[in-house]
Amino acid sequence: MMSGVFIGSGRLLVACAEAWLENGQRIYGIISDCPDVSAWSNAKGVSRIPTSEDQAAWLGREPFDYLFSVVNHTITPAEVLALPRRRAINYHDSPLPNYAGFNATAWAIIDGQTQHAVTWHEMSANVDSGAILLQRPIDISEDDTAFALGAKCAETGLDGFRQLIKLLIQEISTGAAMPVKVQGTRQGFHLRSERPDLGLIDFQQRAATIHAFVRGLDLGSDDNWMCRPKLHLPSGVFVVGHVAFAQGSSAQISSVPAGSVVAVDALGLTVAASDGALRFSSLTTLEGAPIEPATLGLRVGQIIAPVSPEFCAAAQAFDAKVTKNERFWVERLSSLRGPVITDLKPHGGAAEVALERRAINPALVSGSGDLSSAVVAALVAYLARVGESGEIDIALHKAVPAQIASSYAASTPLRINVDLSADFADLRARVEAELAIQNRRITYARDVVTRYNVLRNNPQPAPLSIGVRFQALDGVAPGDALVPGAHLTLIIADKGGAIAWAYDRKAIADEAVRSFADRVDVLLAAGLQQPALPAGQLDIMPAIERKRLLVDWQDTSTSYASDRCVHELFEEQVARTPDAVAIVFEGKSLTYRELDQRANGMAEVLRARGVGPEVLVAVCIERSLDLMVGLMGVLKAGGAYVPLDPVYPQSRLSMMLEDSKAKVLLTQRHLVGRVPTREADLICVEDHAGLVSEQSPRSGITADNLAYVIFTSGSTGRPKGVMVRHGNVSNFFTGMDAAIGAEPGVWLAVTSISFDISVLELFWTLTRGFEIVIQSESDRASQSRKVSIQVSKEPMAFGLFYFSADQGGAAHGSAYKLLLEGAKFADKHDFSAVWTPERHFHAFGGLYPNPAVTTAALATITSRIALRAGSIVL
Repeated sequence: MMSGVFIGSGRLLVACAEAWLENGQRIYGIISDCPDVSAWSNAKGVSRIPTSEDQAAWLGREPFDYLFSVVNHTITPAEVLALPRRRAINYHDSPLPNYAGFNATAWAIIDGQTQHAVTWHEMSANVDSGAILLQRPIDISEDDTAFALGAKCAETGLDGFRQLIKLLIQEISTGAAMPVKVQGTRQGFHLRSERPDLGLIDFQQRAATIHAFVRGLDLGSDDNWMCRPKLHLPSGVFVVGHVAFAQGSSAQISSVPAGSVVAVDALGLTVAASDGALRFSSLTTLEGAPIEPATLGLRVGQIIAPVSPEFCAAAQAFDAKVTKNERFWVERLSSLRGPVITDLKPHGGAAEVALERRAINPALVSGSGDLSSAVVAALVAYLARVGESGEIDIALHKAVPAQIASSYAASTPLRINVDLSADFADLRARVEAELAIQNRRITYARDVVTRYNVLRNNPQPAPLSIGVRFQALDGVAPGDALVPGAHLTLIIADKGGAIAWAYDRKAIADEAVRSFADRVDVLLAAGLQQPALPAGQLDIMPAIERKRLLVDWQDTSTSYASDRCVHELFEEQVARTPDAVAIVFEGKSLTYRELDQRANGMAEVLRARGVGPEVLVAVCIERSLDLMVGLMGVLKAGGAYVPLDPVYPQSRLSMMLEDSKAKVLLTQRHLVGRVPTREADLICVEDHAGLVSEQSPRSGITADNLAYVIFTSGSTGRPKGVMVRHGNVSNFFTGMDAAIGAEPGVWLAVTSISFDISVLELFWTLTRGFEIVIQSESDRASQSRKVSIQVSKEPMAFGLFYFSADQGGAAHGSAYKLLLEGAKFADKHDFSAVWTPERHFHAFGGLYPNPAVTTAALATITSRIALRAGSIVL
C-alpha cells in the first residue's frame, strides 16, 4: 500500500483523493484551506491542516511515499518537497513547458490555440519545471470559454491521475523507474498578477481574435484573477458577458469601418471588427448590474472610436501596479466593517453637499509636524467610542489618472483596529501604518466584485458612509468634496493643519455635523495633549455640550400641582367648563358636569363596597361612556384602578386580577364570566347607570396615594404591576403641558386602557378641557373617509414594519428568516427603517422576542437602515 499527501484545493483534488482510496492506497493527510476539501476530509476521517500551519512539522511525524499537488496556488516549501520517499507530483492545466504559471486556459484561448493539454510532473524548486510524468491532450473548440476548457482539463486530469496511479504501482512492483520527459524551453509563462490590462475590446482587430479574447476571459463561476472583457463606449465602460459571430451578409458587414454599430436592441449590440462583426450580449456595469444595450445611446452606423494610445499607455502603467494587490482588496472588501452613526441616514439619491470648515488650534499645530495621522486617529477613536471598538473601515479617497478613473475604485476601505484601552499614541501609530499600506496597495479595478465568489456570492454591504480625503481646502468645490459613496467626509489639508467636513444634508443635519465635528475636535486636542492616555479615556465632550447635559438639562425643577389628585384636577375643569362636551362615543356624549355627576354616583357605590385609599378596583369595561364613568368613579372613591382590557386573552386577565388582588371588579353584565372574580366583589355598571350625584365624595385621599396599577407587557418574563401615585400623574400632566401645550381641542382616544399612554388620552385631556372622542374596537370609519392629501415634494420614505397575528401555518423559523432577509433587502434598497414589534402578551409581536434582541441581531447584518421598535393600534 502506498501512502500519499494531498495539497491544494477544489473538486479535482477531492476526486483524485477518492481515486487514490479506490485503488486501495492510504492518505496520510491533506493540506488545504478549501471548504469543499475540508468537508470531504471530515466526512472521510482524513487528517487535514490549513496551509498557514507548519506543514513540514506536521508531515514529518512519519514517512509517506507521495506528495500530490492538485490545483495548488501556493509555493510549496522546499522542506516539504523533500519529505516524500518517492516523488512530489504536481498537476498543471497546461501543455508544459508551454503556459506554465497561472491562468493557462485563459491565455491559451486568448492566444487562439486549438490544442491544449494537462500535465502531471515532478515538483522541484523551480515552479512548473520538473520532469513530465504524464501529459494528456485536449482539443479547444471555437466556442470554448476558459471555464469550459477548465472543466475539460479537470476531467482529463482525473483520467490522467487514474493512469498515473497505475504507473506508480507498476514502478514499485517492477522496480523499473517510469519514463519521464525533461521539459524544454518555456513559452507563454504568466504570473498570477498578469492580465490584459483593463480587458478593453479593440475593434481594429480581427473578429476571431476578439471572439477568443472574450471567451478567454470568461471564467464562469470560478474566481477570475484576470479581468472581464469590456466595451469602451461614449457612455462608459461596460462588461461583456457573451460574444457570438454576427449572422448576416459577410460582404455587407465587411464593407463598414471597424467599430461601426451594425445593430442594437434590448438584448445585444452588434459591432463591426476589421474583418467581420460580433454580437455582444449580457452586458453589465463594472459592478455587475444588468444593462439593456438599447439604453446606451448608440445608433446604427455610429462608429465607436478606438481607445487612444495615451489611454492604453496610462492603463497599462497603472494596472501593472494595481493588479498585484488585488487579493488584498478582495479580502478586505469581503469583510467590510463600516461604522454606524445614529444621526446619519444614508440614501441612494442625489446628494445636497455642504461644507463645515474647522481651524486647528495653532498651539496644537506648532511643532507637532504632520498631524494627518492624529486627525484620522481622533475620528476613528470617536467612532469607536460611540459605536463599537475593534476593526473600523472608512472610505479613503484615492487619486486615479483622469483618463482611466472610471475603471478603478475612487476609494478604498481604510481599516483601523481601534483598541480603546491603548494610548492615543499607539492608535496614531496604527493609523500611520495603515496609511503606508494604503499608499503601497493603491486601489483596485471596479470589476473585482464580479470576479470573486467571496464577493459576488454574498450580499454586498452598502458603501462606507464615512470617508477621508487629503486635499487642499482652497477652492474645493462642495460637489467634489465627498468621497464617492460616502455621506460624510473628513477633508484633511496642510498635513492636518486645517480640516473640513463635507456632508450630504439629505443624510445628516447641519446641527448633527457640527456636534460630530465638535466632539472630534475635542478628542483630537486631548489626544495631542495627552498622547499616553488611553483613547477610551480622552475627553470627548465640548464644554458647551457638557454644561447642557450636566447642568442645563438637569435643571428640570418646575412647579406643578403636587398636592392635587387626578380627579380633583378634573373637578376644577368641571367648574371652569361645566357645559362643554367632555366625552363622545358613537354619537352619544356627556358634558363635563354630566360626567362628573355620574362618576360621583359610581363613587358612592364603590365606597359602599369598601373602596377607599390604596384599595384596588379592577375595571374591565368595553370602550364606551361607561368606561370613563367607571374609571373616574374609582378615583373619586379614593381607590386605584387596575385596567383590564376585555379584548385581552382570558389567561392574561386572570393573571392580572390574581396578581393585583383587586378587592372589587367593575365590569359589564355580558362580560361576567370572562374574568374569574375569585375574591373580588363584582359590580356591573349597568345596575347603576342612572345614579348621579352633585356632591363629590370625600375619601381622604392625597396625592401620595395610588391612582392606578398598570401591568407591563411581559417582554422580560411575567408581566409586572407598576403602582402609580396621583402626584406622579400630576407631574406627568405638567410635563405634557410643556411638551405639546394645554390648549384644548378635540382628541381621538385610540389606546387601550391597559397601555400607560391612555392616561394622557383620557385624563390629561379631561383636566385641560378637551373633548374626547373614544374610538370603539370596531370603528374603522376614519379609514374610509376621503380627505384632501397634500403631496410633499420630498421623496417618500419607505420602511418595513413587522407584525403578525400568529405563527399560522408557517414553517418553524420562517418568521426569523423573513425578518433577516427583509432587513437586508431594506438596507440595500434605501428603506428608511425596519420596525420590529414591542412584544406584548397577546398575538401582536408574538413571532419575535424583545425588540432589543431583534434590533441587536439586525444591527449585525445591516449598515445603513435605521432600526426601530413600535406598537400598532388596531
